[in-house]
Amino acid sequence: MYVAQDGQRRVRVPRIPAPLIDGKIDMTEWKQASSLIGFLGLGVATFSGRQPRAWIAHDKKTLFVAAHLPGKSIRVRKAEHDKVDWSDDLFELYLDADPSPTFHCIVANAEGAVSDFIINPAMARGQRLNLRWNSQAVVKTIRDDSGWSLELSVPLGTFSREP
Repeated sequence: MYVAQDGQRRVRVPRIPAPLIDGKIDMTEWKQASSLIGFLGLGVATFSGRQPRAWIAHDKKTLFVAAHLPGKSIRVRKAEHDKVDWSDDLFELYLDADPSPTFHCIVANAEGAVSDFIINPAMARGQRLNLRWNSQAVVKTIRDDSGWSLELSVPLGTFSREP
């Protein structure tokens, strides 16, 4: 991670061979990915007590993300696409790759259910979310005694098509 001239934090996303998306984070597959740490708690400007670790990379056609989210008790319900329960333990990915005011969001729970949408903060309240966007994300998760892990892949072409 680095701070750009405009003061925004940015992450370099390296190119790697496509990892197997199975929920098991194999570091031989992710070793060249950018590692992300230092996540803030929800709604506060302090570091989370349960510090996740994430990795991000691409292979020119697909964006790959892996994350380990620690925790003893994981709150999750099965859900359908675009119907994730916001009280679940969630992984949220917000991507802003261009100068437009919009950004893309992919949310997944520990069962691998996904909600994906575009947020446009310039729009009037109630019109900011575009739920028609489908990221075509493939998400696989695994739970164990230390928490849960997630691996996801998203075709990069889905980010240029706003419905």
